Amino acid sequence: MRWRCGFIVGACLVGIVRTPLAQEAESAEALIQKGLSLRRSGDDVAALPHFRRAYDREPSARATAQLGLVEQATGRWLDAEEHLATSLRFTTDVWIQKNRTVLEESLRVVREHIGEIEIAGSPAGAAVTVNGVARGHLPLASPIRLEEGEAVVEMIAAGHVAAIHPTQVTGRNLKKLFLRLQPAGPTIQEKALATTVVQVASVRSGHDSRLKTLGVAVGAAGVLAVGLGIWKTFEVRAIQKAVGQETDGTKIADLNEEGRRAERWQWISYATGGVAVIAGALLFRKAFGMPEATVSMTVRPEGTLLVIGRRY
Repeated sequence: MRWRCGFIVGACLVGIVRTPLAQEAESAEALIQKGLSLRRSGDDVAALPHFRRAYDREPSARATAQLGLVEQATGRWLDAEEHLATSLRFTTDVWIQKNRTVLEESLRVVREHIGEIEIAGSPAGAAVTVNGVARGHLPLASPIRLEEGEAVVEMIAAGHVAAIHPTQVTGRNLKKLFLRLQPAGPTIQEKALATTVVQVASVRSGHDSRLKTLGVAVGAAGVLAVGLGIWKTFEVRAIQKAVGQETDGTKIADLNEEGRRAERWQWISYATGGVAVIAGALLFRKAFGMPEATVSMTVRPEGTLLVIGRRY
């Protein structure tokens, strides 16, 4: 008696498990039929989501092919190519065998609307996005397949000015692009700060002890600035390495912007530090035997001006 009860319970559980699966398969077929009905009435756009849902529930050969066909009808060429090509791989499926000629012709028509862009340029490691989608870093392994029409290519790299290049994609055509990014200069604010920081050292001294102290202070500040430049150099290299490993387009853009800032400060620190060390040494030397001197040092990204004057 217990064995019979267990058998009945087990049979009920099997029925409970199998019933939703059957309903799901029927639901996928029902979605295909609804999509076909909409297509026959000329409403391909409304039919598309039904075929997508049917494919998501049961990616059979027929569901895959029907999705590719409606994507072709709505001009979604890359998606249509993927699904039509996939459906043709079901070589033993009866429905595919029956409609293979139609599917192959549809795939040929779809590929008439797909072109390729081969992107090269410098610097190596620059991130490439096309129509807002990250495509990798230079050098790219292969051309990028795109639907015909306008495409916007963007290239970004740490310490360089980003390049944005709109181009036209033609079906069955390979277009080659070469983009060379220009090094980025300091911003207006960074130029002003570089000038201000160093011009603070402009002091008029009439006593040997003050000039000697000033020379030591300016030289020490220069050493610190050079140290900051070295630190920024390592920071730039770390950011470049991170960019090469990142795949998210937004994070790559953020890292490149951070890298540009670090590289600008690296340049400013080296220039400021080098001039400050030289100026400090000259001031220290001039402290002996100089009755009165005026020292002015200005560092700008365009160049460096160091003036040491002496009144006779």
